[in-house]
Amino acid sequence: MRSLDKYLGVHRLRTREPFLSYIKKWVLISTGLGLLTGVVAALFDYVTNLALWNYSSTLITRDPLLIIPFLFVGLLLSGFLLSRSSRPVASGTEEVVEVYNNPAARLDERSFPLKMLAAIATIGLGGSAGMEGPSVYAGGVVGSWVWRKLRRFRLNDVDRRTLILAGAAAGIGAIFKAPLTGTVFALEVPYKDDLAHDALVPSLVASVTSYVTLIVIDGPEPIFKFPAILTLSLVDVAASALLGLLVGVAALVFILTSNIVAAQLRRFGAKFYYKATIGAGVLSIIGIISVWLFHSPYPLGISYTLIGLSLTPKTFTGTLLALFAMKLVATSFTLGSTGVGGIFIPQIVMGASLGGLFGEAFFPSRLALFVAVGMASFLAAGYKTPLAAVTFVAETAGGPAYLIPSLVAAAVSYSISGEASVSTHQKLSDEVDRKRLTYPAGDVLHSAS
Repeated sequence: MRSLDKYLGVHRLRTREPFLSYIKKWVLISTGLGLLTGVVAALFDYVTNLALWNYSSTLITRDPLLIIPFLFVGLLLSGFLLSRSSRPVASGTEEVVEVYNNPAARLDERSFPLKMLAAIATIGLGGSAGMEGPSVYAGGVVGSWVWRKLRRFRLNDVDRRTLILAGAAAGIGAIFKAPLTGTVFALEVPYKDDLAHDALVPSLVASVTSYVTLIVIDGPEPIFKFPAILTLSLVDVAASALLGLLVGVAALVFILTSNIVAAQLRRFGAKFYYKATIGAGVLSIIGIISVWLFHSPYPLGISYTLIGLSLTPKTFTGTLLALFAMKLVATSFTLGSTGVGGIFIPQIVMGASLGGLFGEAFFPSRLALFVAVGMASFLAAGYKTPLAAVTFVAETAGGPAYLIPSLVAAAVSYSISGEASVSTHQKLSDEVDRKRLTYPAGDVLHSAS
């Protein structure tokens, strides 16, 4: 092997570990991590989406006034559970990013049941949040637990952070049935302008394994259904750039609004019941108005139905604009009060509504294209993850014709939004001490045998 290494130059892979030892270690560990995370994500998806929210939304549509007790119970219960956890952070992704970027920080495995139950109460009873946040958090906790169980095999602190990031990739890959998105998002989200290169192999293996695990349990059907697009013109690309500009500005409005709401509600401190009451009150008004006007609680829950409405031809543009505003406010008050959930899908939904509005107004024959472009550009601007935004569209919408316009729009919206981000713990690459990410010499995982 040494003679081959001399000519091939592949005995290092962004690590001081020998290449084969590195691959053997991470393929084995990441496969187990992905399997466990996939099972947790499938269970969470079933309880929160397929059971609780499906049932709640049906009752709400029949009787809009039921929104009030559902949301008050959901946010009060979530606030109570969150107050009992060691770190009352509403976004699971945010907690994983913080722990990855801060070597001294830890994920508290004892708070895991509390936060997952809080997420189920929030989303399942109508809070405007995504399931990917709790899935990312679950993957990170599983990664931390795996690291703790395998420490006797000389896993170091850098390995712990790598496993947490690989678990996050597995969470995204499973809940969206999008393994490439899971990999890219996990590598991209810790930084505003870089990638966590060291976690590439573990994240890829864990994400693919969790995806396979979930589709074995739940089936391979995609979460969205976009029509095929066979042709693409320069007009489509130029219009996508314009849409990216508009969506980038809208993402800045969302970031500003959510920060203001969160700052104002933080004034109540530990009195979670005040924050829950305000959040539930605002969400109830939004939900009731949505049901009365549009016959569905579009801005509440995970809002996949709002993406479907955006893809529906001849939807009134005023409807999409109103629902975009409702979703923006609902998400800000859900996560700014006591709700627990993700902010990935709310941004996708808001981007879809703006893309649908743009397409319906100017290019009705290309509606699906601009819905997809809106999704990619909003996520790129809001989360500073342009590559993950495009891969998400590529995996969920399908078809190469969606790719180039989404890339162009994501680049424009990402640039327009500057350093602003929905994440407060993302770092610029020059803010991170790279020396703390280096493996000690000779630190390898030895086989148990």
